[in-house]
Amino acid sequence: MTADEFRLMLREKTNEQLLGPCLRDDATPFVFSSKPDSWNTFRQELISALGVSKDEIRVVGSARFGFSMKPGRNLKSFSDTSDIDVVIVNAKLFDEL
Repeated sequence: MTADEFRLMLREKTNEQLLGPCLRDDATPFVFSSKPDSWNTFRQELISALGVSKDEIRVVGSARFGFSMKPGRNLKSFSDTSDIDVVIVNAKLFDEL
């Protein structure tokens, strides 16, 4: 998805509809788009270390789409100095921590 497509989606979709592409779908994140197999390897490391499933792991932020969604950043492009924000949604792990 391009930054312009994202801007259009923001105007046309509800917040609830935005959750799909932003969190729920299992598309390969931008940061792994040049090597999709590395996305599976990355997730497998988290699965092994944390005991979660692949469906509970998501990349968010600029690493997800290739541009920052942080207010005031004007959809700044992902770069070599950008971090990779990972979200793990797991009830058992949440309760333990």
